[in-house]
Amino acid sequence: MKILSSSQVARKLKRLAIEIYSKHIDDNEIYFAGINQKGQWFALSIAEELQKICSIKINFISVKLNPADPLNKPVHISTDINALQ
Repeated sequence: MKILSSSQVARKLKRLAIEIYSKHIDDNEIYFAGINQKGQWFALSIAEELQKICSIKINFISVKLNPADPLNKPVHISTDINALQ
């Protein structure tokens, strides 16, 4: 496995943002959910790149769970998931 440089990571994040935009070009808004710290960083990083190339409203949801026991420990979500339906 090869570790990417920061510029390579930046290019990959930009490419992901472009892919997401191309699939949601007609949408008015999009939701990103980040799970725990690294997932939140990843979702925010893609959202930041997406904001540079389009005007789609971006909503962010933070999900926190216990990775050692995700099925039996509480899951905390930063928004009311019933409001998303």
